[in-house]
Amino acid sequence: MLMAQTEARETATTETVPLPVEMAVQERRFNLRKLLVVIVLYLAAFWTLVPMYWVAISSIKSLRDLAHIPPRFFPTDPRLDAWVTIFERRILENVYNSLVVATLATIICLVISVPAAYAATRMRLPFKFVAIVVGLMGLVALLPPIASAIPLFLLGSDLGIIDEKYTLIILYTVLNTAFAVWVLRGTFMDVPMDVEEAALMDGDTRFGAVRRILLPLIFPSLFSIAILLFIFNWNEYIIALYFVNSMKTMTLPIAIQAQIPQHELDWGVVSAAGTIAVFPVLVAAFTLQRFLVRGLTFGVASGQ
Repeated sequence: MLMAQTEARETATTETVPLPVEMAVQERRFNLRKLLVVIVLYLAAFWTLVPMYWVAISSIKSLRDLAHIPPRFFPTDPRLDAWVTIFERRILENVYNSLVVATLATIICLVISVPAAYAATRMRLPFKFVAIVVGLMGLVALLPPIASAIPLFLLGSDLGIIDEKYTLIILYTVLNTAFAVWVLRGTFMDVPMDVEEAALMDGDTRFGAVRRILLPLIFPSLFSIAILLFIFNWNEYIIALYFVNSMKTMTLPIAIQAQIPQHELDWGVVSAAGTIAVFPVLVAAFTLQRFLVRGLTFGVASGQ
C-alpha cells in the first residue's frame, strides 16, 4: 500500500512538473513569438516613418536630387530655398488659423460631449430612446465629410457665413460631437456607479461628484479623445475647401494644396509645407504617448 502511494506521488510529480526539455521548448516558442511581434512592430514603424522622412528630406533637396533616378535617400547638395519660399508665402498665418480653429473646436466639442455622454449613461432615460440616439450618433460619426459638404455649403451661402473662422469652428464641432459622445459613453460606462453614489451619499451634489470624482477618473481617456479631435480638426480638408476663400481664413491643408500650381510643381515647397503640417502632430504623439495609451486602454485592465 505504501509503495503504491509513493509511486502515485512520483507519477503526479512527473506529470505536474515540466521536464527541462519541455521548459526549453516552451521558452523557445515564447522567444520566437516575441521575435515575430518585434519584427511586425519594426515593419509597422518603418512603414509609418519612412514617408515622413521622405517628405522632410525632400524639402532640403536640390532640383537635381529631386529629379534623380533612382531616388536618393540623402541629399547631396542640401538647400533651404524651399523653406525660404514657403515662409515668404506667409505659411505661418495658415498655421495660426489651423491652430485656432482646431483648438477651439476641440474644446467646444468636449464641453458639449461630456454632459451628453454622461446623460446617456447615468440618467434614467428610456432604453429604446438611448439606443436610437446612440445608434444615430454612430452613423453620423461614420458619415464621410464629403456627404455633408455640399448641403452645408449651400446653407452657409444662404446665411452669408462663408469664409469665416467661426464657421469652421462650428462645423468641426458639429461633425465631431457624435464621435466624441459615442466614445465617451463607453468611457463613462467603464466607471462603476458606486463611486458616484458614494459621493452623493456623503452630501455632494451631482455636479460636484462629476467634477471632483468622475472627471479625474476618466481624465486619461478624455485627454486621448481631445488629442484625436485636435488631429481630426488639424487635418480636415474637405469642409475647409468649400468654406475658405481668402488668406485670412485659409487653414494649413488648404494652404498646402494652394502650393501646387497648374503647370509647374515645386516638390521642395510642397514638402516643406507638408513637414510643417506633420510636425505638431508628430511631436504631440511622441510627447503624450503615455497619456494616449492610458486613455485608449481605460477600463480594459480591470475587465469592466
